Amino acid sequence: MKRIGTRTVVLFVLSLPLNAATIVVDQHGAGDFIAIQEAITAAWDFDTVEVNPGLYSEHINFFGKAITVKSNDPNDPNIVTNTILDGGGNGNVVTFNNAETSMSILDGFTVQNGENGIYCTGNDTQPQITRCVIHSNTNGVRGPYARPVISACTIENNSEIGIFSCAGQIDTSLIANNGGDGINDLWGRAKNCIIRQNGGRGAYNENHARGNLENCIISGNGGHGAHCVEATWFVTNCTIAGNGGSGITTYYWGRADVKNSIIAQNQAWGVVGEITLSYNNIWGNRSGPYYAVSAGPHDIHDKPWFAMPGYWDSPGTWHEGDYHLRSTKGRWDPRTQMWMTDPIDSPSIDAGDTGDQVLGELYPHGDRINQGAYGGTDEASMSEKSGPSCVEQPVMDFNRDCKVDALDLDIFMESWLQCNLDDPSACVFVQE
Repeated sequence: MKRIGTRTVVLFVLSLPLNAATIVVDQHGAGDFIAIQEAITAAWDFDTVEVNPGLYSEHINFFGKAITVKSNDPNDPNIVTNTILDGGGNGNVVTFNNAETSMSILDGFTVQNGENGIYCTGNDTQPQITRCVIHSNTNGVRGPYARPVISACTIENNSEIGIFSCAGQIDTSLIANNGGDGINDLWGRAKNCIIRQNGGRGAYNENHARGNLENCIISGNGGHGAHCVEATWFVTNCTIAGNGGSGITTYYWGRADVKNSIIAQNQAWGVVGEITLSYNNIWGNRSGPYYAVSAGPHDIHDKPWFAMPGYWDSPGTWHEGDYHLRSTKGRWDPRTQMWMTDPIDSPSIDAGDTGDQVLGELYPHGDRINQGAYGGTDEASMSEKSGPSCVEQPVMDFNRDCKVDALDLDIFMESWLQCNLDDPSACVFVQE
């Protein structure tokens, strides 16, 4: 289409200081400093401290600075594995306790051997912790009253709790094989997380905490999948399967709202206590689906037909499964990174709340959200769509409904002016 009028070019440049520095840390002396804390002390706001691989036996504190402390390639798992912050068996390996904002970023480290791998405290403390492996501490992350954003992290093999007390956000992270609970005392949100094989409960709340679990897989934990005492869970589109206790339990003034979720094959009950249920599939739990709670008006009780359900073997070892739903129209296979078809359709496809949007699900779908952890996402299993078929997908059809309209514009605008270049000063935008 021909444009009318003159062309106007507007440049948007991120408002970062032009003199922001990169300070290099190398334990062998090939950088500006040999210790990370020395580099942090020397840094000014908006500087980057880039750390070369090595074993750094120190405890670091950001001291409120708006800086990025990163390995030299957080996208490379080998670099992350070999860029190690080691607490020597005591104290907090990394501390945020000076009202750090989201401009205080820890990116791409292995954090180990501390009382707490990462410790955040204070209502105004909200750092970003991303692409880190946090293991072999007493607690992986502890954040009393703080609001960290934890994303794309692996928090595993800590002797007690994976994440202990958090009022922030936990996104797209693996919390596994910790000695106690996976998450304990969540006042914020966990989304797109896998919480598995922890010795205690998958997620536990108390002391009036109100936590959200969204699109999470909670499986193979030693205790209940999610449990609360004098607290609240809001559980949406989760798969809670194969846990050693019940799927979801509440006790002593605890309560939960649960919808669009699959609660299957837990070793005790499906759900227990003061729980509001809607549009869930509660099936195959050893003691039964419900205890001291009534079925939701739209609950179903059918085998969900996971691609590969997890299971406990006879010695008591958990083998994790694949909780995508089988579909004759298309199921995402994470092993091959391809769509494949099955001879059967899961009853949890197109079985979620009829009022929920399905913008994230790829076509074809039945204009209704799926149950379980992948419902509402681009890995939701597909189903037959009634009406006309799509002959050719338009290029800008982000929600894959074979037409470009305001819904696609909304999706586009969510990412408008995002820039993920490793050099923020290079983020120059042209708008026509």
